[in-house]
Amino acid sequence: MISREQPDVVLLDVMMPQVNGLDLLRLIRADRHLQHIPVLILTASTEAQIKLEALESGATDFLAKPVDPNELVREFATP
Repeated sequence: MISREQPDVVLLDVMMPQVNGLDLLRLIRADRHLQHIPVLILTASTEAQIKLEALESGATDFLAKPVDPNELVREFATP
């Protein structure tokens, strides 16, 4: 679906039904047609290891739930 739709941004949780968000992130980053798309991880997990793994796997940023809407706006504000 991501390949077909080519979204401007992808929001992923780490724990989703039927798919692990970090696995999906790695697939996105491995695809040269998708790797330019910003990927934000939004998760209730506060584990430092999960955050490190997400960022090392190519996440644009890692935000903890509940997310402050101002943090999202800051991510996409143009200077």
